[in-house]
Amino acid sequence: MNTVYSDIKKSAVRARLIPGIACIIIGLLVTIFLNVHLFTYIFSTKPDVFSIPSTEYKKGKWYSCDNNLLYGYYASDSDGRYYLTATADGKYMGFYVYNKDVEDAESITDDTYSYLDGETKDFSQLYLTGKGYIDEMDNTEKRYFKNYFEYDGASIEDYDVCYYTFRLTSFGNLLLKDNGHAHPVYMIIGILIMVVGVYFIVQIFTGGYKKDFEKSLATYGIRKEAMEQDMTYARKFENVYLSTRYMFTTGMTSAVYPFSAIVWAYVLQTNTQHKIYGVIPAGTTVSYQIVFWDRNKRKISFNVKNDDVAHTILQEMNSRAPYIIYGFSDELARATDSGEFNSLVATVDQRRTEYEQHNLDMTSGVMNYNQEDTQTPWYSSTSQDIYGNSANPQDYYGNSTNPQDPYGNSPM
Repeated sequence: MNTVYSDIKKSAVRARLIPGIACIIIGLLVTIFLNVHLFTYIFSTKPDVFSIPSTEYKKGKWYSCDNNLLYGYYASDSDGRYYLTATADGKYMGFYVYNKDVEDAESITDDTYSYLDGETKDFSQLYLTGKGYIDEMDNTEKRYFKNYFEYDGASIEDYDVCYYTFRLTSFGNLLLKDNGHAHPVYMIIGILIMVVGVYFIVQIFTGGYKKDFEKSLATYGIRKEAMEQDMTYARKFENVYLSTRYMFTTGMTSAVYPFSAIVWAYVLQTNTQHKIYGVIPAGTTVSYQIVFWDRNKRKISFNVKNDDVAHTILQEMNSRAPYIIYGFSDELARATDSGEFNSLVATVDQRRTEYEQHNLDMTSGVMNYNQEDTQTPWYSSTSQDIYGNSANPQDYYGNSTNPQDPYGNSPM
């Protein structure tokens, strides 16, 4: 199996490495550049905000923080509270604390007043630690800030204050909200894109790309040794290998299918019309898939580059397994949606048995029928419908070819 797994790995690397790297880069760009502060939070190294005089504060400037001095809060919102603290040069300013840290903030406040009342010898041993940035107070916050000082009839002019608030934040807060600067949906999308990229890369190095392939081996009861031997001289068409008995697909997912398990195969052409703003026509793209149904009524499909490749693959399949039903028709489509599918399976089984017996007879030089007394068998040049009755043949899309051989060539 080394040769097969080598091909699977090469295909998996091509299919996953570039998309994986692209997803990681795109995810990072979405996560970081739609969040104005996250990049700074992760990569910046800043001095402690309480070691810098307030005269150096500027809106948007980042600092680290170890704060164990709070005087209580003067305002709150749905996400947290605005506490009063002091700068390195003794001025009062705001200090925003998210709800998850409010309990610690209240403990620090109690410890601060215990120290001021002489009950303890030191400030609180509990710290609010992290990174954050300076923000100017808006008019609403400034009003609550002033009211805190003027509550007992005093004037804020009697105090040394600066109208800044230090916003202590965290990776999680920035990721989801960024203090109102970013929408959490974009952050979630960015993270999901990165996760997909990492998943692709991990699959390459952990062998996860083999999972679908080995599952298909088990599903169809294929021995690895038998498949490896049969695939030795397989022909390759884009990401599809065709051997004597198997079809082997590679790419984002890899799988192997025995021809004996395939009942019906055809080409699916999809025309997608693009419109600008949903109104203005902007061209049409055409894509092609090979679709086949196995005997367990599983519909399986994979993309191919163009119409020529699709038909070449089906023609090669036809040369190896002519007993499979080829070409789309409404009659066949109805059979897959009704109880007639088992009849299709039985028809293909009978055709395969006859074909294998014919090959055996030809190999041994024995003919089991008299050509003068019997009808020409289905595997001869005479075209027949899915039940073995004479009919006008159709191509792989189900269009009348009037009449042609399985390769679409008019007979001589």
